[in-house]
Amino acid sequence: MAESQENERTERILKRKYADDIEALSDEEVRKRRQECRLERDYQGFLRRLLQTRLQILEAVLKTREAGEDVSIVDQLPTILAASPPRAPSRGAALHGRLPQEEVDRANSRIERLLGSAAFSDPTSLDDEQLGFVLAALGVEERRVSDTRRSVLGVLNKVEGEIRRRYKERPASS
Repeated sequence: MAESQENERTERILKRKYADDIEALSDEEVRKRRQECRLERDYQGFLRRLLQTRLQILEAVLKTREAGEDVSIVDQLPTILAASPPRAPSRGAALHGRLPQEEVDRANSRIERLLGSAAFSDPTSLDDEQLGFVLAALGVEERRVSDTRRSVLGVLNKVEGEIRRRYKERPASS
């Protein structure tokens, strides 16, 4: 899926009217919107975690460099990834299913466009200034994705709330 399609889905979900008229929609349309919100939530969560992982790895490269150590980053990966906490508190909304491969590919492509494939394929080849620039860019993008994800979760909560309301009012028909 192209970046423009990705933006279209995100923008569509975050438009005020997406969930504001939810009570007037058919059950089928509400369920469709819930699925779309869930897909976007999972995509944004996966993208956020990819960004966090890259930040953790590049921060470790910088720390190793500053300490003057000559240690392979590959050898450090288990320690880096196990020891580093998430950047922001989690809402507990983990991936609820397997993210379709198309969405995984889209997230990876988005990060490659942000970083350039060379910036991450061999981060040790970056000088300190380049590494700092990449870390800053990743940090900004991680915060932006976190904000978008939080907004999508708000819409999803509203849509799911409407589904719960309908189940309470009409348990057999919902």
